[in-house]
Amino acid sequence: FLTFDLIMKAIVTGGAGFIGSNLVSLLVNRGWEVVVIDDFSIGKEENLPVDGGITIVKSDICNKPRMSEAVQGADVVFHLAVQCVRKSIRDPWIVHDVNSTGTLSVLDAAYQNGVKKFIYISSSEAYGSAIAVPMKETHPMNPTTVYGASKLAGENYSLAYFRTYNYPVLVVRPFNTYGYNEHFEGPYGEVIPRFVVRALNNLPLQIFGDGHQTRDFTFVTDTTLGILGVYEKGRAGEIYNIARGQEVSIKELANIVLKLCGRDLHIDFLDPRPGDVLRHFADTGKAKRELGYEAKIEIETGVKKYLDWFKNKFPDPAQALKFYEEKNW
Repeated sequence: FLTFDLIMKAIVTGGAGFIGSNLVSLLVNRGWEVVVIDDFSIGKEENLPVDGGITIVKSDICNKPRMSEAVQGADVVFHLAVQCVRKSIRDPWIVHDVNSTGTLSVLDAAYQNGVKKFIYISSSEAYGSAIAVPMKETHPMNPTTVYGASKLAGENYSLAYFRTYNYPVLVVRPFNTYGYNEHFEGPYGEVIPRFVVRALNNLPLQIFGDGHQTRDFTFVTDTTLGILGVYEKGRAGEIYNIARGQEVSIKELANIVLKLCGRDLHIDFLDPRPGDVLRHFADTGKAKRELGYEAKIEIETGVKKYLDWFKNKFPDPAQALKFYEEKNW
């Protein structure tokens, strides 16, 4: 008898972006067939693995006919396409359009075309600031920005398809992912890359607020393994926190970056960012019990991994500084 390996086909929206490109790499390494849907407004084709036979569909996810065509024959949609939290302060409408309407567009296309599972990648920003820690999946939802609200809307749309049509939808809430391919440019720039760019250029680090605000930083390879674990072992209609489960203040983070960069630089404390959450610290018990998932990379190790990647990518850190905006909202 001849035997054939079952090749799974995944759609990854936002697949050329930060988390998306790392998920694509993981899936390709596992032998999956991958279709990347991205409009390249944020993501970059250079983020994608060069081998693996990836198919790229360049499209706005709000284009419903294109989404219907693109998802045909897929086993699963991993929906990561997004506009970011700082963009929502500048331009709430585009964030609403992409994160809410765009999610409904992709979700309905997947349902109508018989895609077997839909994995919605939400955000810890949907919670707002912690009321109780660690934050379980049942924690109250009080988003502080249009971004957080739009991600919560995407969750509700997705779960409504489960409740109305019994469509197998699962929701992932990642907490503050960082690592390879992470953005430092403009409104998409995140705190660790921004600290690294300034430190390597011998400039004072900048913290918006008093630095006591906390996050649960999770290295991107741990996040993508968690997303895949939700697909493989999660229960339809359920929500899963994917995080390290370690609370770190922004001031602590700044000192870790300075230490690993070998710099002794001043830290400037500036006015807080509008809508900034004050505390995030995930309860990861559900993912551990149901998925067997546990993030492995602690913060110093992860920052060192990112720093090594960044130095290789940008041997002259002054080149990265050209794309840095001091106030990126």
